Amino acid sequence: MRIPDSEELFGNFITTFPNSELKPERSHNIDLGFKFQSPNNKLILNLNAFYRYTSDLIFLNSLTAFESVYMNLLSTKTKGVEGEIKLIPIKNMDIYANITWQDIRLAETDPSGKIPERYVDTQVPNTPWLFGNAGINYSLPVHFFKTDKIQMYYAFNYVHDFFLTWAVDGSEDEKTTIPQQLQHNAGISYSFLKDRFSLSGECRNISDEKIYDNYSVQKPGRSFYMKLRMYLEK
Repeated sequence: MRIPDSEELFGNFITTFPNSELKPERSHNIDLGFKFQSPNNKLILNLNAFYRYTSDLIFLNSLTAFESVYMNLLSTKTKGVEGEIKLIPIKNMDIYANITWQDIRLAETDPSGKIPERYVDTQVPNTPWLFGNAGINYSLPVHFFKTDKIQMYYAFNYVHDFFLTWAVDGSEDEKTTIPQQLQHNAGISYSFLKDRFSLSGECRNISDEKIYDNYSVQKPGRSFYMKLRMYLEK
């Protein structure tokens, strides 16, 4: 069971309207997984298949190009697969990649008619169906002091394009689409005094791509961050 969060219930007062009648979603799930791990732990493979039957799925329904509201879909069926690989080619370095494909389809509609019958067995819109990420982490073998750590990382995120509205309505060539998204991030961190203090710098969206959380809500372009962390007691 998943309880609606505050924005799903009350909206954001800009592009999303509130819905006080929103119900928790309930899901019955079946998962089947396979894992391979090499004897030296330098290669790990994971492959999972899943099936979900969900009642009252919480769904962001677009009313117009700039207005939407969260509502419940009576029942949906989801099937999908996900895979992950992790490789440690040399000491202090690990490389990883994972990908997920999911197919979420409407199983039945509410008698109230809020969602028309023609959408039954149609893929639920405004939800990514293919996405993944990859990256590399490396700990530098250089230390100013014995307990210091210097770590670098690079991460790549991918989301395939998907429709904002139901695929059966209108021509696919003219439908509103959340475009394909490619994001590159990189950073470095330095921890010292037995990991009690750490200083990190990060650059997100290095190539300054247009990326989105939701339609018409663009996330920042190329941006830089610095963070200092301190444990008062460790």
